[in-house]
Amino acid sequence: MNAAIKAIFPEYAVSAKFSKKLLGSYPLLRLSLIILVIISAFAVVYERSFYRVTLAEYQQLQKQGQDLNLQMQQLQLENSVWANQSRVQAIAETQLAMHKPNSSQSTLVKL
Repeated sequence: MNAAIKAIFPEYAVSAKFSKKLLGSYPLLRLSLIILVIISAFAVVYERSFYRVTLAEYQQLQKQGQDLNLQMQQLQLENSVWANQSRVQAIAETQLAMHKPNSSQSTLVKL
């Protein structure tokens, strides 16, 4: 594999030799690069974990929103049933003994 890469990209072989010399002569640079790679790996793990937790919360909130929409539709249906004009009139006549006034009981007021 290395021979194929060196054949395709001859400048890579030069830069690989240069990086070996550079990193070999500066152990502090090598150590700092290793530390940066480890920090980067931890950052990737943290971000994936954060994404999974956030996605689970999002899905839970979506389900809660769907449940609330269903409950709202049921309440609107119930409200339309309870507020039906014929039902209100029947309750007013039977339970409250209310009735429509006759024409003799009503008065027309002109402004």
